[in-house]
Amino acid sequence: MESRPAERTKEGSFSPDSESSMKIKVRYFGSVRGLTGKSEEEVEVPSNSTIYELLRRLSGIHGETFETEIFQEDSSNLKDDLMIAINGTLAEHTSIMRTQMKADDMITLLPIFLGGG
Repeated sequence: MESRPAERTKEGSFSPDSESSMKIKVRYFGSVRGLTGKSEEEVEVPSNSTIYELLRRLSGIHGETFETEIFQEDSSNLKDDLMIAINGTLAEHTSIMRTQMKADDMITLLPIFLGGG
């Protein structure tokens, strides 16, 4: 039986194929949790996807408000007040968008809380 790669159907979605896709766990905190209405979810993405591709997929799932909370206006860079952890380790903004994920990785989105009394 011949296997086909997952087909991308539109931005933020694709047609999964068990041979060429993987599941990633995503945890949400702060304002991002409020936007998704979830503290955590599992998302299926093509194998060897980058963090950027995961965030684009999540934007397709959760909409424009989610996208503007995550990305700067140019949609290619993360907002400065967002931190991302991969399996509990904070990642550097300079390389995070190119970082490839592995099946069952846990990606955490942590908005930085600013302010005071």
